[in-house]
Formats: sequence, structure tokens, C-alpha cells
Amino acid sequence: MVVQAPAQDAHESPRGVTPAGFKCLVTEMVCWATGGPQEYTGRSMKDSHQHLMITAAEWEAFLDDLQQTLDKFAVPPAEQAEIKAIVASTRADIVV
Repeated sequence: MVVQAPAQDAHESPRGVTPAGFKCLVTEMVCWATGGPQEYTGRSMKDSHQHLMITAAEWEAFLDDLQQTLDKFAVPPAEQAEIKAIVASTRADIVV
């Protein structure tokens, strides 16, 4: 993400996963969810995020970061809508 909101700074990387490994899992998940050939090898969204106790405000901060990233890289509107729909589908498993 372009900017990390202070609320998100409090959350650590997943236990036993390096920052590079975390980036790899996120890439796998996005590529898999958008129809790419990759297979997602990580835990479920619920299992991965339950211990973090992510609030609705933190989720909104993440969405703002996501939007800034999409804008920075000039992602076309149709693809923005696709990735935001995928992200939105995970909310129930991530936000407490």
C-alpha cells in the first residue's frame, strides 16, 4: 500500500510470516481471485485475521490506502471495481 494508516501500524505481520512472505501471500490471493493461474496457499481470511481484532475504522483506513495505491498506479476504473469487489467480499471474515 502507498500509505499505512497509524491504526494499522499496531498490527503485526502474520505469525511466522516474513514481510516478503506476506507480500507473496497477498499477491497469490489477488491473482487467484482475479482468475490468474496462481493457487492461494495461505490460511483463510478468517483464520489469518481473527486474532488481529480489526475494527471497522481500521478497515476503512485500509480501503483508503487501497484507493491511493490504485490511483498511484493509474489502474483503470473497471479493474479498480473488480479488485474492490474482491476485497469487499472478505470484510465479514476480517472485521470484528
